[in-house]
Amino acid sequence: MVIPDEKLRQAYDRGVAPYQQASHSLMGLLATQAAYESGSQWLEGLNATVDYNDDYLRRTLLAAFPDLVIPDRQATYVTFIDFGAYLPASQIKDFMIHEAGLAVNFGVTFGRQTATFVRLNCATHPDFVAEAADRIISALNKRLNQE
Repeated sequence: MVIPDEKLRQAYDRGVAPYQQASHSLMGLLATQAAYESGSQWLEGLNATVDYNDDYLRRTLLAAFPDLVIPDRQATYVTFIDFGAYLPASQIKDFMIHEAGLAVNFGVTFGRQTATFVRLNCATHPDFVAEAADRIISALNKRLNQE
């Protein structure tokens, strides 16, 4: 957190001190400073990658399974995908882990209304996103063709 006003920063530091469990490392402080001072090019590249990966997931998954629901991303690097049209909430975790072989965030963590959702990280190399999409498509096709 950056608090330019020294008095406010000191007040903040005093307020959070009882709750802090660890101190900041020198490397972390230097990395934070470097990011604020000269990280704009890196951030632009990261945002472009996230946008590309999100678009790829949408196009690829919706082409294979048009009843998936993929809400627009809002200020995040993860894509939410609702599998409710194809899988009940009780089977999402087993499907993703054991059939698709993916480590994802499960929507049930955020409440019952998102129990059929998963979150996929788009802040990664496009090859990983393509592989995740391929695994989902293959596993879901296999699952649906067995029923």
